[in-house]
Amino acid sequence: MFKILLNPLLLLIFAAGWITGTLAKAPFPTSLVYESPTGQFLECLAIRPNGHLLITSVVSPTLYTLDPKASPPTLNELHTFPNATALNGIVEYANDTFAVVVSRLSVQTISAPLDSVVIWSVAFTPNTNSSSSSELFSTRPLARIPSSPFTNGITAVPGHPDLLLAADSQLGVAWEVNVRTGTTRIAVADESMEPGFDAILQIGLDGVRAHDDGFLYFTNAIKGLFARVSLTRRAPVEVLGRERAVIGGGENGTDVVYDDFVFDERGRAVVAFGGGEVRRFEKQRGKHGKEKWVQEVIAESSLLAGATAVAFGRGGDEEKKLLYATTTLGRVVVVDMSEKSRLEYNGL
Repeated sequence: MFKILLNPLLLLIFAAGWITGTLAKAPFPTSLVYESPTGQFLECLAIRPNGHLLITSVVSPTLYTLDPKASPPTLNELHTFPNATALNGIVEYANDTFAVVVSRLSVQTISAPLDSVVIWSVAFTPNTNSSSSSELFSTRPLARIPSSPFTNGITAVPGHPDLLLAADSQLGVAWEVNVRTGTTRIAVADESMEPGFDAILQIGLDGVRAHDDGFLYFTNAIKGLFARVSLTRRAPVEVLGRERAVIGGGENGTDVVYDDFVFDERGRAVVAFGGGEVRRFEKQRGKHGKEKWVQEVIAESSLLAGATAVAFGRGGDEEKKLLYATTTLGRVVVVDMSEKSRLEYNGL
């Protein structure tokens, strides 16, 4: 469906003033939901319709689940995938049905053996047995990406229920995955998605989200970019934000980089930033009617050190104001983004 192989010279970087700096004070408070006793690296998360979190780890082939309302919340094993050592991105592509990136990724070499990356489906079904609290679900492989050394983030594509796009952090491409046929191919490639040959850490294209505005939004960890590219026409990559990546420069050696992200109800991008922050990007009108992207810190805490991914809660209005985050230090953190919480936190 998508075939946008961009000329590296088309990378468009906005002039000074188009990308703003961050705010000095974060307006929303954070609190700890769960902390791994071993500090297990938590990579990505998705929220089920029932509000439970699904969590992946790059040091385990097991998919975990966590009920944030439990007392206390605990990380429970849900399913262990065969022939794997790591799980990366996870996304809901149908109702209560999730695609998971499974591979034999090594955290020492930051790569996986070729032909080891498989996209799996985890589909939940209602439990009609009132006497049992066990989860009912099925798993099946959707597609294999044999030429990928490191598939990372993954996104559904609005308007195309059979398609996913998966980020290859080493090759700097987005793979198109057809969940119906199992076929894969390179859909998008650009220099802005690559890590660069001289990069200390070979992690380029990282978080990806296809939006209903026709753009693929993405982060590049090592280049410190938040950007977007059109999926419907040939056009330059637009860099919406940038921040110098500092490998190992955060708390306990965490990497200070842009990572995974989500969109809120107003279409603003909410990004996990490894430097102990959550940042938000919003499109605004500048002088002469030109668009500009404003970047602001909306949460800042040592609890968020090594933040890897974020996702909004599901359910009622209160749950939808809760932003959950995972970290490389084994924490699940919640940011309360309600107006009441903001006012109290800022003493207003």
